[in-house]
Amino acid sequence: MKQIFIKRNEAIRLLIKNRATNTGAKSPRVPPAGSDIATAAALERLLLDVRAGRINEFHLDGDDGPHHIVITN
Repeated sequence: MKQIFIKRNEAIRLLIKNRATNTGAKSPRVPPAGSDIATAAALERLLLDVRAGRINEFHLDGDDGPHHIVITN
């Protein structure tokens, strides 16, 4: 597992990009459909928690395997 240290705004950008990719949407504002609902809901909750500063570490699957994201100030 690869460990990545990034700033909070970069983590938010990464989660928004991941959310758009997972839902297959061209815009992150398009709601998910079908079996993507659980994944989208988890990403939404994670995004809210990261924005609010309640979470400073999380795991995210990337193209080259799972990543451990650590948010720095």
